[in-house]
This record gives sequence, C-alpha cells and structure tokens, in this order.
Amino acid sequence: MSGVFAVDDDTVVLAAHVAAALGLPYLTLETALAARDKAVQRTRLAAAGVSVPAFTVHRFEADLAAAAAAA
Repeated sequence: MSGVFAVDDDTVVLAAHVAAALGLPYLTLETALAARDKAVQRTRLAAAGVSVPAFTVHRFEADLAAAAAAA
C-alpha cells in the first residue's frame, strides 16, 4: 500500500489517522481537522494571503438572535 484516500468529510480524519499509523503520505491530522471547519479554513487562508469572503464566527451557545441583529 502506498497511500490512503478519503472521499468525503466523514472519512478525511479517519484517513489521516490511518496514514499516520502506517507511515503513509497524507494530510496531517491537524490539516484534516482544519479542512472540516470553515472558520479555521478561512482564517488560515486569509493568514496565507488568500482572498476569502468576509465572515464572522458564531457559536451555537451564543444568542443567535442577538448576533443576527448586530450583523
């Protein structure tokens, strides 16, 4: 076996674990997790100088109605 391949968001993290355990090339676990989180993706892309749409992160624990009113 020379590598692993994930076909969706649910298996990308699993594939990262498998690849790491077997010493195969693939995304790092940190990268795989970041790929599943839009806020992390956009933050990292912006930090690397890639143009991203304006965004604000809202957590479900927050008062969503208040966040929407403030936007």
